[in-house]
Amino acid sequence: MNNNVVPVNPDANNNINNNNSNSNDDTSPYNNNNNNNNHNSTVRSRHHHHIIDRRQFDELYELPNLLNTGGNGRVFCGVRKQDGKLVAVKFVPKVKVTEKVRVYGVVIPMEVHLLRKCSCLPEVIQLVDYYEMADEYIIITERSASTSDLFDYVSLKRRLSEGEARPIFKEITKIALKLASIGVIHRDIKDENVIMNLETREVKFIDFGSAGDLHDGYYHKFDGTRVYSPPEWVMLNRYRAIPACVWSLGILLYTMVCGDIPFDEDELIILADVSYNRPLSSEIRDLIEWCLTFDPVDRPSLEEILQHNWFTCRLDDDY
Repeated sequence: MNNNVVPVNPDANNNINNNNSNSNDDTSPYNNNNNNNNHNSTVRSRHHHHIIDRRQFDELYELPNLLNTGGNGRVFCGVRKQDGKLVAVKFVPKVKVTEKVRVYGVVIPMEVHLLRKCSCLPEVIQLVDYYEMADEYIIITERSASTSDLFDYVSLKRRLSEGEARPIFKEITKIALKLASIGVIHRDIKDENVIMNLETREVKFIDFGSAGDLHDGYYHKFDGTRVYSPPEWVMLNRYRAIPACVWSLGILLYTMVCGDIPFDEDELIILADVSYNRPLSSEIRDLIEWCLTFDPVDRPSLEEILQHNWFTCRLDDDY
């Protein structure tokens, strides 16, 4: 981790004066070795730490309707009053934030730190702004009117053909690999956290509320979705990042082509016995079952997933 970024105790004081922050320092931990001046100035503009009250916030943004409510907070459709920009506005109670970092003397949620770190990746939802209120953090990200999350998209169709699922899943796996290359693990890859532009078919990852910095050791904290968690977490309360990520990708691919999750109880996760509700090619079944191997050391790497012959085989129209 960059020397300017330090993990802090969850009980640390959040209201640290912003004068301790040196947002314009060229050693910014969010530069990602990118020398593009326009990019760096954009990233630096997101470093500012604004303490605000609700009245001040309402002067800046309109919140027409609630998008969803979950364990990590409430998300609203938003519009920036200054220019009409569409945004998603997430209110996160401070008591829900268990992982924080200190960046240039300012304590921020891990989610904000990681969104800034991912600003070099267009495949990740981009941070627009961030505010702190007395009891909540406000995380504002980009939003497009022409996108749908994968959960809604698959639900509308009931399930996807292998031909339609293949390029989408390939891009999802590539994004997971790109995140790993900059030291980030999402830890909650699922259909609800993948959005797709219905016009361009581009996909992006959203909701980094469960994400963390990538390391090779065991993780002992999991805030992701239970039915996407691997057997080693269910049994031992520990996991390694990439094998757990691969397991969640296997769950996601199954869900895309079968229309439902393969395991809805802990006992079924531990058994890791995959059955199908429709005919599928032998290639995709092999890939799903490889990702959903009980022993994490026997699962493929992200690179091996992308090299699997399902991505190049000829698909029968029945699939």
